[in-house]
Amino acid sequence: FEATVDNIAALNTVLASEKAQAAAEVIVTTTMPNDSNTKEVVFTTVNNEQVVSLTFKDGLGTNKTINFKNDQESTQGPANLNIVAPSGTNLVFNNPMTHVVINGTSYDNISGTFSANTLVINKGVHVAKIDMKAGGLEIHGTVDNLTVSGTKQTVFVRSCENLNSSVYAVAKQYIAEGYVADDATNSIVKKDFVQDENGVWHVMNAKAYNEFAAAVNGGVTFEGKTVVLDEDIDFQNDTVAPIGNHTDN
Repeated sequence: FEATVDNIAALNTVLASEKAQAAAEVIVTTTMPNDSNTKEVVFTTVNNEQVVSLTFKDGLGTNKTINFKNDQESTQGPANLNIVAPSGTNLVFNNPMTHVVINGTSYDNISGTFSANTLVINKGVHVAKIDMKAGGLEIHGTVDNLTVSGTKQTVFVRSCENLNSSVYAVAKQYIAEGYVADDATNSIVKKDFVQDENGVWHVMNAKAYNEFAAAVNGGVTFEGKTVVLDEDIDFQNDTVAPIGNHTDN
């Protein structure tokens, strides 16, 4: 389902329409009024597999904030929300069941509550500040400042690339399970040495081997645990770290 509208009220009407509600994917382009009114996008969908892509064109006037929310607590909102908005826009989200992907060029502020499946800042996107209240976070673009008003139980940082030192310092405090900090590149990266649902640890490549070696050499005994080498590893002439340099591991 695709539509082009010329104001927020029309956008909300389209999103609530039967055609949009029934569609697996909704794509709407909105020409924004150049005024000081609050821009509020309301999702009424209960289709939790729906993908919604919204493009906001032209200026936002003196009020550069767009609020996104669900119409009531029982509404889940779309499963996936893709956003493109003019430079300098502030985006505020209260969509705890929605995976949000930010495209475009530059944003002043992005804040709110997202699903555990993550707020994604795509490559080429610059954000002056992000404030995470709840949800997951991936940064593939550039973020100048990151604050977290949630807790380690509600905020989960996943893949993040080449962060500045201040953002990296904050991100390291909220690393999601299955990810690790890479101090060499100021990045948060996915672990290669992983544990499956049965509690078995798997080594499937050189990076996973090095993670396993670092854990053992750091004092982790893996007593009572099973570690499986899933396939042959080609270290490509790199130095192979020995596993075990303590008497108790």
